[in-house]
Amino acid sequence: MQKQNEIKLNRAPVWRAFRAAAPQTLPVFAGYLVLGLGYGIYVQSLGLPVWLPPLMGTVVYGGSLEFVLASLLLGSFAPVSAFLMALMIQARHLFYGLTMLQRYRGYGLRSAYMIFAMSDETFSITCSAEPPEGVDRGWFMFFITLLDQFYWVASAAMGAALGAVLPFSTEGVDFVMTAMFVVIFLNQWEKEKQHASAVIGLAAPLVCLRIFGAGSFLIPSMVCILAALLLLRRPIEAKESEAAR
Repeated sequence: MQKQNEIKLNRAPVWRAFRAAAPQTLPVFAGYLVLGLGYGIYVQSLGLPVWLPPLMGTVVYGGSLEFVLASLLLGSFAPVSAFLMALMIQARHLFYGLTMLQRYRGYGLRSAYMIFAMSDETFSITCSAEPPEGVDRGWFMFFITLLDQFYWVASAAMGAALGAVLPFSTEGVDFVMTAMFVVIFLNQWEKEKQHASAVIGLAAPLVCLRIFGAGSFLIPSMVCILAALLLLRRPIEAKESEAAR
């Protein structure tokens, strides 16, 4: 009896973290459900096996990269081109990683998994969401990451199964992710007392879009945002401290 009580006590923090994390991921669930279904159906339309979308969602988990990889699998073997394409598409995660170095530190194997499974949507949530009082931060962020990946893998699997029996046009379904980011941005804007970081995040891509064009503005934008945040780190932190008083 005592041993059972000890097991329940050990599980309690994990369960509390799961219950706190799940509501945070509902916007991601809504976005991944539609886009994941579209991705699974798209892969099926290329004639690839039904098990491929959930497999790529598990071991690659690269969102837009997975769409590109599906078409690359039908072409000639070109590992260097595939590597450069993947690096170009996913280079933004280098900047995400720098931002999350301190936040993910000290959680053992959970840190390794959270680094592997960081997506745009997971980054958007974990960089700002705070666990409720009494909830373990490490488990809280771990379950946000795990649930987000589960949504994507499950949706891709359902889409692949559906695509095997029904025709479906995927045109336009990716806009749901844009809409979700807008909602997350507006929610974060309302929470913050000062908006310097948000203004930098909007201004830098607009300037880089004008200079570099739509095809190659993303990485320069990330560099400019990182440089601006590093240069203005102290003034921004000072304003945040003043607003918190």
